[in-house]
Amino acid sequence: MTETTSGKLGVTLEREKASRFGVVVFIVDDDNRVLVIQDLTSKSTTARKEGEFSVVCETREEGEDWGLNFVRGLREELGIKNKVNLDSIFDYQKMAVWETGFVDGVFATVAKLRCSNPDKLLEVARGSKEVKVIGWKTREKFEGMKPRREGVVNIMNKFANDIFGK
Repeated sequence: MTETTSGKLGVTLEREKASRFGVVVFIVDDDNRVLVIQDLTSKSTTARKEGEFSVVCETREEGEDWGLNFVRGLREELGIKNKVNLDSIFDYQKMAVWETGFVDGVFATVAKLRCSNPDKLLEVARGSKEVKVIGWKTREKFEGMKPRREGVVNIMNKFANDIFGK
């Protein structure tokens, strides 16, 4: 049995079974609160349902690598205009990245992204026709919000301590 980059053969199997790929971004501030959004539309291919609470999730487009998918996801999901410098809001030096299955047939690169300027992010994050920006929530509050997006719940079951600390 060979190990994958993440150290788990299961990740390789999940990746091989996937027909869609994307990013899931947990934006966390210095108080370990996560930026929560609410889905305004449904999409059966990624198990997104209108009204669910979530974090930034974006499906990769044809020919797009995860880095481009990541930046596009932040801008599109949160409604951040191109003129806004993301470096003034996020600390990429404190970013952690994992890979895992999201829902059946969808494989995700998961990022914990540190927000160095949470007030500015709320100022420039206008939401989009797909999501509404709810605001900063503690782990406990986010876990208590219902309904939550299935893929986000799956990821939190695997990585919550890594995302929020123990």
